[in-house]
Amino acid sequence: MASSSIHASDEGTSAAGRIVEFTVANLDPSNENDNDASNKFRIQLHPEWAPIGVERFEELTDANFWDDMRIFRIVPNFVSQFGISSYPKVQTEWETKGPIVDDPVVSTNSRGTVSFATAGENTRTTQIFINTGNGNARLDGMGFAPIGEVLVPASSSGGYGGMDVVDRFYAGYRELPDQGSIKAMGLEYLDAEYPMLSYFVGAGFVDNDANTDAAAAGNENPPTTTQTTATKEQDTAAVEQKQQDTTFEPKNKQQLPSDSYGSSDANSYGVDSTLIVMAATMFIWVS
Repeated sequence: MASSSIHASDEGTSAAGRIVEFTVANLDPSNENDNDASNKFRIQLHPEWAPIGVERFEELTDANFWDDMRIFRIVPNFVSQFGISSYPKVQTEWETKGPIVDDPVVSTNSRGTVSFATAGENTRTTQIFINTGNGNARLDGMGFAPIGEVLVPASSSGGYGGMDVVDRFYAGYRELPDQGSIKAMGLEYLDAEYPMLSYFVGAGFVDNDANTDAAAAGNENPPTTTQTTATKEQDTAAVEQKQQDTTFEPKNKQQLPSDSYGSSDANSYGVDSTLIVMAATMFIWVS
């Protein structure tokens, strides 16, 4: 299986796909790194690894889906997981589209690679995880097909970081945030229960002049029919009004990167079904 770490100097040569830059807020200040001036990192997409997954990731990026999104699950030395919109209406719109079929696994889940979480075969929707551990190759045989990897910047003066930024995602809540509650209540739940979670201010393509200019302007890409600014504003207004009124080794299915596609109730993936599945295999669970 292919495995590589792409440096910024390699962009446009060995890299086959587009590049997406993420801007992160609420990074953990206690986690030291070599490039702490940066709150940005870039993902190099690899359609030659997983064309179906890359296409969905590009669609999500075009739709500004990552804006205000919390990195809700951090398992140190294993994965950092995100991909549930902070706006319930937006998440529902994407889940209504249905899942995408699986790509064959042609690359390995090495540190820095990016894959979709899943609830089983052909269930990928919107949830993503970044491999932060060095021992995640075991995920290859479980069907997790990497779609890209975090770029290694040529220098600390390049304006963005690499895995040093990912390693600073706030990890204090570990696996406590509930996926069903995020889907149902969005920011109302996240801000009230987990205010220190790191989140994406925005994300955009930076692999051509037009997209670079858009990213520099604050990722103010025109809203799409999938995720409109009006939808976000409606959700935010509803939350504000309601607030005014009131080395890791996964031991079970729920510890793996999973996607709770098809249900807003995290308890639908209960202990009983977990034990049954675990009798045969393990999954990175999106619950």
